[in-house]
Amino acid sequence: MTTIEEVIAITGGSGFLAQHLIFCLQRNNHLESTIVEIRTIDRNSFSKFLVSK
Repeated sequence: MTTIEEVIAITGGSGFLAQHLIFCLQRNNHLESTIVEIRTIDRNSFSKFLVSK
């Protein structure tokens, strides 16, 4: 049986829904796939680097 390794990116990673999604992905990792990495991307973390027009 071949396993599929996946990298998942979640935007808004510090938000309520994203935190629960990450928890569910970690807890219920599918048998056919192996999640090797979960990356979170959140604008709030980078707000000091963003330029507003």
